Amino acid sequence: MKVKKGEKGYLNYLKKKDIIFIIFVALISIAIFAFGLYFYKTRANIATVFAVLLLLPACKRIVNLIVLLPFRQIKDEELDRIEALLTDNVLSYIDPVFSSEKYIMKFEHLTVTGNGLFAYSHMSNEKNQYAEEYLSDGLKKRMIPGKVKIYVTLGDYEHFLKSYDYKGEFTNEEAGDYFKSLMM
Repeated sequence: MKVKKGEKGYLNYLKKKDIIFIIFVALISIAIFAFGLYFYKTRANIATVFAVLLLLPACKRIVNLIVLLPFRQIKDEELDRIEALLTDNVLSYIDPVFSSEKYIMKFEHLTVTGNGLFAYSHMSNEKNQYAEEYLSDGLKKRMIPGKVKIYVTLGDYEHFLKSYDYKGEFTNEEAGDYFKSLMM
């Protein structure tokens, strides 16, 4: 079953998909190399070149897997508490991971409203400040209205979701598409 970006279980799905791909490509490369070694009686042959070239996409997936391995999914009880507070006119993403030239940024939950992006994350204050600036700059460059606010504790995020007035607000599909395109 395919899980889409921003849905529950996507992080684990992506890790499993990468592991399966890496193993599959490695086995095929070994088979091609062994065939070339058996057929030509030397390692210096075209089959060795094909086997090595076939490993290049697997190397990209290995890097992706190394980046994602330290991150865990949001706890079910935390997710249930957050989802109970959401309305239909907001976009909600679970366990999104963003990368920039400076940091890998993982959020537990991300909400996109007509007024901007609001997120819950366990990252350090330095990473949170950087993430706010990074995502705000991305919105400004694309001339998408909105602000970015990241909450460090679940209680603060829940308080925001409870007190936020969604009445008459539209869902910002353009901002949602932009954030989804940034996700790993």
